[in-house]
Amino acid sequence: MYNIDHLTMLSGIDIPIPELKVNIHQPTIREIAYIGERSFYQASSLLLLDKEKLCMQEEMTDEDKAFLLSQSNFQVLMSILNQEQAQLQKISILTLLTLLFPKHTIELEDRFILLSSQNGDISIIDENSFEILQDVVRKIACLEGNSQEEFNPVGDKAREIAEKIKRGRAKVAALKGEDSEQEISILSRYISGLSIGTNSLDINKLLDLTLYQLFDQLERYGLYTAYDMSIKAKMAGAKDVEDVDWLKNIH
Repeated sequence: MYNIDHLTMLSGIDIPIPELKVNIHQPTIREIAYIGERSFYQASSLLLLDKEKLCMQEEMTDEDKAFLLSQSNFQVLMSILNQEQAQLQKISILTLLTLLFPKHTIELEDRFILLSSQNGDISIIDENSFEILQDVVRKIACLEGNSQEEFNPVGDKAREIAEKIKRGRAKVAALKGEDSEQEISILSRYISGLSIGTNSLDINKLLDLTLYQLFDQLERYGLYTAYDMSIKAKMAGAKDVEDVDWLKNIH
């Protein structure tokens, strides 16, 4: 896991990545809204593709697993994006990368991602550096795990595996009682709830937070509320009230 200082994340500044010779932008919620919450997380999930987690799905045969494990995560992703029938997925990834690298022109080549800055500097993300990008995006998007959204790669084996991934996700959604047709905006709920719960943060201010800042504020606000309630309960004479350390490390 690529190490990023918590203060860097909390500050919302662009994240310097010396290995990639580039800074990665932390998009605000307002910026994410331009492409849509669902589109942002779909693209992030695809970028965070993890072949080993795909192999854990019960639909995968030994042959499927052998095929996936023979490729790197980067190779699997690029083989998907470079297919003629994967234009929507390619546009989705390009949109996400443009959000993360707003000062660069992005080109998806067969074996690497080319980033060209306005002043002529060039950075390359390839098989050797792709995991760094994944780690940073995972931090920025506040995604602890990887969940592959739908994609339609060309090629018999790749297509067969993609269908099994879809069936596996549909089964999980059914077990959870989720309606795949219903879109739920988690960020909207969090922003609305936090703006009502605090007196100092209105919706417009919250929209200018990064995801890391938003989730930090939510977690810290919850701890402070619990701390405040515990103090009031003790002052009212309540016994056995659990102490709450609202300044504890939450990352």
